[in-house]
Amino acid sequence: MSDRWRDRSIAEIGRVVTGTTPSTTRTDYFGGSIPFATPGDLGKSLFLLETARTLTTTGLEQAKAIPQGSILFSCIGVIGKAAIAGRTLATNQQINALVCDAKEVDNIFVYYVLRYRKPEIESLAGRQVVSIVNKSTFERFVLRLPPLAEQRRIGLILRTWERGVEEFNNLRAAVNRQKDALLHAILTERHRFPETGNRRWKTVFLGDICNPKQWRTLPASALSGSSEGVPVFGATGLIGYFTEANHYEDTVIISCRGTCGEVMIVPGPSYITGNAMCLDELHEDVIGKQLLAEIVRFTGTHRIVSGSAQPQITRQSLMDFKIRIPPKPVQRHLETLLSTCDRALSLLTSKIRLLEKQQRGLMQELLR
Repeated sequence: MSDRWRDRSIAEIGRVVTGTTPSTTRTDYFGGSIPFATPGDLGKSLFLLETARTLTTTGLEQAKAIPQGSILFSCIGVIGKAAIAGRTLATNQQINALVCDAKEVDNIFVYYVLRYRKPEIESLAGRQVVSIVNKSTFERFVLRLPPLAEQRRIGLILRTWERGVEEFNNLRAAVNRQKDALLHAILTERHRFPETGNRRWKTVFLGDICNPKQWRTLPASALSGSSEGVPVFGATGLIGYFTEANHYEDTVIISCRGTCGEVMIVPGPSYITGNAMCLDELHEDVIGKQLLAEIVRFTGTHRIVSGSAQPQITRQSLMDFKIRIPPKPVQRHLETLLSTCDRALSLLTSKIRLLEKQQRGLMQELLR
C-alpha cells in the first residue's frame, strides 16, 4: 500500500446534506415511487434502492433530493447506520448525506472508512438523552485517504466480501420464506398428511398448557457488558450479563413491554427480565417449545397489545390467548420441517458471520 495517505475533512471531499421530512399532514406528499430513507432502512445492504416509506414527486419538492451514489449516514438517535444511495432519493433529518466529489474520492471506499470508524463518530455525540452528531461536527470529522486509484482498489476488495455477505443473506431470506410458506400451508390445514386420519386440531388457551410469568427486571447497574456470566434477555434480545440465572433450560418468551409480541426461544441458562413474558412450566407432552413458538408467532399477538403511550401485553391476556394445536402426527412432521430449516439457517448464519469477521479484518488492515 502507498504511503501517500493524507488527512482530509469530510467537508473537503464533498457536500453534506441533512435531510428533512415533508409535512406528514399532506397525504399527497407520500406513497409515490421515490424512496424516503430513515435510519431503519440503512445497514441492510451496500446500495439502498427501496425504503419502507416513499414520496411523490410533489413530496420530493418539499424535501431534499439526494443524488445516486451519495453516502447516507445516520447521525441522530442510532449513530452510524450507513448505505449508498442506489438511486435518487430523499432522507429524513436523522440522516446526513455525503455527496462525494468523484475527482477526489471513491464513494465506496469512503463508505467503508465511515463504517470502520463508526465508534469514533459515535463518541462525538457526547452524553445526551438523544445521541446527535450535527452537520458541522460531521463535516469536521477527518479521514485518512490514499490516492484515488488506491481507494478504488481497496473499495473493490471490501466490496467483494460484501457481495458474499449479501448473497448468503439472500439465501437465508429465501429459506425463511420457504419455511413460512410451508408452515402457513400446514397450520391453515391446506396441506394435510394422510396418517392424520380424522384426528382433529385442538383449540386451547395458552394458560392451559403453560404458566406465563414476568420475572424481576434488573437495574442497568447490575448488568455487565462482559460475556463472563449469565446472558440477560429483555424485550429485544440480549441486553447484558448477570451473576445468576432464573432459567436453566431453553425458554419460550414473548416481548411484553415497549416492543411487544416478538416470540423467541432463549437458550438456558439465562436471566429473562420483566420486559418479556416467559412461558414457564410448559406441558411438553402436549406440544414442544419450538413448535409452540412457531404457532404463537403464526397466530399473532398484535390483537392483545394494550396501551398506546407504553404498549404492553399482560399476563391475563396471554392466559386467555387461544392457539390451535395439531395432532401428534402433524406435530412430528412440523418438527422435522423446522429442524431441517433451522439447520440450514444456522449453517448460512455461520458463513455470514465468518465473512463479516474476515471483512472486519481486511478493513483493519486496509483502512489503517
